[in-house]
Amino acid sequence: MPDSIANDTIGPLPWARPFSTADDAPTGVDVVGGVTHGPVAYTQGFAPEARAVIPGTDSGVMALVLAIFLLVALSMSRCRGLLRNFVRDLWDIRRRQNAEASGHTIVETRATVALLLLTAFCEAAVVVVRLGASDMAVSIGREFALMIAYMIFQLTACNVVGYAFTTDSGRRQWNKGFIASQALLGIVLTPVAAAALFFPEDSTMVFVVAAAAYIAARVTFIAKGFRLFYDNFLSLLYFILYFCTLEIAPVAALYLISINIIA
Repeated sequence: MPDSIANDTIGPLPWARPFSTADDAPTGVDVVGGVTHGPVAYTQGFAPEARAVIPGTDSGVMALVLAIFLLVALSMSRCRGLLRNFVRDLWDIRRRQNAEASGHTIVETRATVALLLLTAFCEAAVVVVRLGASDMAVSIGREFALMIAYMIFQLTACNVVGYAFTTDSGRRQWNKGFIASQALLGIVLTPVAAAALFFPEDSTMVFVVAAAAYIAARVTFIAKGFRLFYDNFLSLLYFILYFCTLEIAPVAALYLISINIIA
């Protein structure tokens, strides 16, 4: 009588396969018979999704941000009373001939320039994100340069208008008012620009907030100019002419140039 145990032990198992044969992982399950076939979700994984690229994660943009904020931090560390002076220069009018006697120190001048650069950068960031650009770093850099040029144009226009319509003391006070309005605007626009860089999907709302802050700064500055220039009805007409020429037309031109230089 043959040894069945030995035969079963030594003989090949009918369901066994050689170790060299590599089977595919189970890809499906037959609902009826439990047989695997076809693709199964867990063997395929999840479809890859492209990581959303926002301006705040662009290395070139972040280099500009760090450079501007480092300049402001180093310049403002020794100018504690500068913001108070800006608030005074923005609104106060002194009729005395020596009203301009209290000038700024070199440290205060450096801090003022840093804040003006901050304003130009914040304006550039908000405008570029709102208009959209394929290369954020290059576009913000170009818009930054344009905003600096526009700021220089505005300061030059203030001097020309001041020479034409007021005294030398009034001209200097109006220049101080312009610089103060722009410096304070940069501080207000800093969180707005940060929101534009890190939440570009809300660029419309961010642009509206930035535009409101810009208009408020300009209205305050223009109000000081009106108080300095107004003597009679003729001076009012001249001031209206100034407003249309130097406040409305340049902004429209700035918008058209911005559209053309954004990459």
